[in-house]
Amino acid sequence: MSKSRLGFIRRFNTLAAADIVDGTVNILEQNPWLDRDAMGVYGGSYGGFMTEYLITTTDMYAAAVSMSGISDLASYWGQGAWGWTYGDMALGGATPWDDQQYFVEHSPLFRADRINTPLLLLHGTADTNVPPGESDQLFTALSVLDRTVEMDVFPGEGHGISDSWDNRVSHRTMLLEWFDRFCREQPEAWQQRWE
Repeated sequence: MSKSRLGFIRRFNTLAAADIVDGTVNILEQNPWLDRDAMGVYGGSYGGFMTEYLITTTDMYAAAVSMSGISDLASYWGQGAWGWTYGDMALGGATPWDDQQYFVEHSPLFRADRINTPLLLLHGTADTNVPPGESDQLFTALSVLDRTVEMDVFPGEGHGISDSWDNRVSHRTMLLEWFDRFCREQPEAWQQRWE
């Protein structure tokens, strides 16, 4: 792999996050009727990772939801179903021992103190692609930091929480309730869920 290609891959997360922020700003500029203070961000799998990483770089979103997201590139490298092969493709062949700085700087877990956006983490307990420990450790970090974070796990569910129709409906409803709570200032459904 060429040095320039390797450099691009290793900057990929930073570039992707900047593109998302730039895209959001562009949409807001073109649509002034949109409420800048009521935006949410959501993603699953790599999108969950990017959601987590993104909210370590900006406070522009009122709420975030990460489903089956990677919080630590090193722990995922060693335990995820794609694990080191994902690292070989997405990280330009980097390993935790030859580029420790990259793994730390680009893992949301190591940037948790920068997260101020309320975050909902959703994960299936049987997810072998991105093991649920990826959400557990970010939930723990944000709880220790006294940040607004919630986590719900779905027993027996794999990657994407789509094995059971009831769980698919439940996690999608929960996602909407989270955004209603923080983006629309309508917390009632979220609160009723836990009564």
